[in-house]
Amino acid sequence: MSLKAKLVSTVAAFVMVLALMVVGVLAASSATVNLGGSISFTSDHVLATVSVSATGAKESSTVNGQGDYQKKFTAADATATWTKDDIDLSFASQDTDIVITITVKNDSTERALTLTAETLPGVTGSNIDLVGNVQYSVNSGVATDLAVDTPVTVPATQSVVITMTIELKDAGLSVTNGAWTAAFALANVA
Repeated sequence: MSLKAKLVSTVAAFVMVLALMVVGVLAASSATVNLGGSISFTSDHVLATVSVSATGAKESSTVNGQGDYQKKFTAADATATWTKDDIDLSFASQDTDIVITITVKNDSTERALTLTAETLPGVTGSNIDLVGNVQYSVNSGVATDLAVDTPVTVPATQSVVITMTIELKDAGLSVTNGAWTAAFALANVA
C-alpha cells in the first residue's frame, strides 16, 4: 500500500472516531431525569413553619420561592396535616446532585416541639440513590443521622433542618419511576 493510501485511511479513521465521540457526548448530555415528590407533616398543637427547598434541580427557582412549598401551622390548627405530593424535580445537570432541604421553624416563643420521622426520607426508582444518610441539624448545629421514631427536640424559636442528597448513579442510563418521600410528625412539648 502506498504512503498516500495509508495517510488517507488513517485520516478517515481518525475523523470517524472523532465523529463517534461527538455523537456520544451529545447523546449523554441531553438526558432528562424527573423525580416525583411527596412530603407530609402531621402536627399536634404546634406553632411552626415548614418549608421545602432544593438545589441542583431545574426547578430550584420555583421550589425556592414561587410555589406553595411552605406551610404554617398556627394555634387554630390543633391537629393539622399537610401533604404535598407534587414537588417534582429534574436534575439540572447529570453531574450535579439534587439536595432537598426541609426546614421546620418552631414559631413558639415559650415551648419546644418535637419532630419525629414516621419513615426515613428516601428515594425509589432505578438509577438514583441517596448519598449517605439523611441528616438533620438543630439551629445550624452538628449534623446527625435521622432515625425513625426518634424525636428530635427543637427549642422555642429555633429550627431543625433535614437534608437529603440524591444522586444520578449512571448518567448514561434512564431513571424510571423516580420519586422521593418524607413523612414527619410535629408535636408540642408540654
